[in-house]
Amino acid sequence: MFSWNNYLKLSKEWKDIDNSNPLSEAYYRSAISRAYYFAFHRSKDFAINNGFIEDPKRGGDRHREIISYLKNINKFDAGNYLEKLKKNRHTSDYDNDKNVDQRLVRTSLLFVTTTISDLERND
Repeated sequence: MFSWNNYLKLSKEWKDIDNSNPLSEAYYRSAISRAYYFAFHRSKDFAINNGFIEDPKRGGDRHREIISYLKNINKFDAGNYLEKLKKNRHTSDYDNDKNVDQRLVRTSLLFVTTTISDLERND
């Protein structure tokens, strides 16, 4: 079984790619995208383990549903930071006119840390 933790490991490695590397921005964009998917899958697993019912036939934005679910069960930090991370992922994956640099990768990894910390905190 694939471990989503591997996406986080890749993200942390790729954030340190020297910006003089001609592929550095591709690494940074990929790091943000993989960091998001690590946090999303951890959040989805948390939600399912806490009562969220996933229906594979249901249409809609599963990502938005997970974020809303987290906010509705008082995991505000997890929901809010996953949402911010999703925006960074969207920028990384779709906005070729915006510069993506190491700073945005570091910020995204902080969002991951906050998201996971909130999921792991017992209220």
